Amino acid sequence: MSRIAIIDLLFNWPPDGGARVDLKEVASRLAAFHEVRLFVPDYQELFPRGAIAGDLPFGVTRIPFSRYSFNLVQAPRRFARAVDAFRPDHVFIGDGWYLKPYIVMALRHHRPVVRFYAYECFCLQFQGTLFRDDAPCPRSVFDGMRECLACTFHYSHYYTRLTLFSQEMFASLAITPFYPRVLSRALAHASRVLCYNEHIKRLVLPHQRNVTIAPSGINTDLFSPAQATASGTPVILMTSRVHDRTKGFHIFEKAVALLRGERLTFRVLIPVAGVPPASGERIEFIPWRRQEDLPALYRSADICVVPSVGPEPFGIVTLEAMACGKPVVASNIGGLPSIVNEGAGGFLVPPGDPNALAARIRLLLLDKELRARMGAAARRRAEEFAWNRIMQDIYLPLFDKPRRGTCCPAASTEARPIQEGV
Repeated sequence: MSRIAIIDLLFNWPPDGGARVDLKEVASRLAAFHEVRLFVPDYQELFPRGAIAGDLPFGVTRIPFSRYSFNLVQAPRRFARAVDAFRPDHVFIGDGWYLKPYIVMALRHHRPVVRFYAYECFCLQFQGTLFRDDAPCPRSVFDGMRECLACTFHYSHYYTRLTLFSQEMFASLAITPFYPRVLSRALAHASRVLCYNEHIKRLVLPHQRNVTIAPSGINTDLFSPAQATASGTPVILMTSRVHDRTKGFHIFEKAVALLRGERLTFRVLIPVAGVPPASGERIEFIPWRRQEDLPALYRSADICVVPSVGPEPFGIVTLEAMACGKPVVASNIGGLPSIVNEGAGGFLVPPGDPNALAARIRLLLLDKELRARMGAAARRRAEEFAWNRIMQDIYLPLFDKPRRGTCCPAASTEARPIQEGV
């Protein structure tokens, strides 16, 4: 049995995205075999870092910060002090935006395993979108900072308020030529880097050779198909964030207009956080769903679309839909091709092409039997990403033996209270 410290600078629960779901699933499953403690900042200005509701099946330590202390000097010191006091056998570092390399360096004596769920640190724009002019950007911070900075400040208004990430950008000196050197050193000091697609692996390899592609998993018990029922008007579902241009809602909207022009009958459902916009004839906006309510939403659909124009690091919503037995029409970009088997459980289309997107949706709308066959194939494909398999193949072997000579106290899988402070 090992004692595992997990550090995540962005964790919140209920989750704001797939990265938080992924980390919680990994930590929960590790906690069944090891003593696990999650270390997070208690700093919720602009973003809900450390905002956690309810009990989790592992210990949590919140480290208090303000906008004046959440910086490249104080954050590494406080996390290192808290983690060292825990005396871990293994250290696993999850998400972190721009301060992440400094946390790695402060804990380098533990030879941490470092995870890159997305393109954080490699791209300054919106914490790592690798997206420019409605297309994937081939550059990273290692290719020179001047163009990356110009891109960041020019395009930031498309995706989020600049103030959301400007504090951390300046507090980490991410806007200086010094930053890529720190990132390179941090990668070199990791014992292993886990990443979620081939492109992230290519970014890491010049700085760290021990790189493993570790796909996200899916709870195939929670996300499961419903029994077949009589189908009425076909429902098309998109669960990605509509305000984020990288998710391709503007492309999907054009595809819907094309299909409406052909007098095809269908409904379009899109859950939206906050107050949903007024629904029109073409699209119905509905309130956002909690994680535990998502399976029912997927089951209510006949077709799911993931029209991303930015390179999705993985594409967890695609896997959720497939696990519920739904055929998916997704963009052939980022990590999505690693999930969708073209022509089996879904279709892959060129990103940014509403005509191609509409054509594949049309095939599924007009052929109920095709939807059923592809939905069944999608479920079989999703089962290859079951969390139990991901844990057995990737995570448990990383942490199966303590590095220290002493044995840790027995871990319990029961929920532990959240510890405030350090």
